Amino acid sequence: MNKKGFTLMELLAAIVIIGVVLMIVYPEISKISKKNSDDLYKSYENMMVEYAMVSQLKNNTIIKLSELEELVQIKKECKGYVTINHNVTPNEFKAYIRCGDKYKTTGYDTTKE
Repeated sequence: MNKKGFTLMELLAAIVIIGVVLMIVYPEISKISKKNSDDLYKSYENMMVEYAMVSQLKNNTIIKLSELEELVQIKKECKGYVTINHNVTPNEFKAYIRCGDKYKTTGYDTTKE
């Protein structure tokens, strides 16, 4: 008799091996994805600071994200503001951003958005 195909034990062993590999790999992929997402939001913060530096509106101490006209993509998914400290030279800029439940800068103040 000519036997072609796999036995049930061979199929179960293959499924178990694939499961073990996925259990090892998935957490690492998840960490990489979270890091890339956080890096994206950090770049948003840097962009906000750069645009705020260029467009210091009337010597403000807070510039809302909605006032930074060029940052349309960020404004669609996030809220935020840039604080400016005029008491130091050069002025100190700090961006704060909140993008739903995905990301929020430490120290974000909802009363300033």
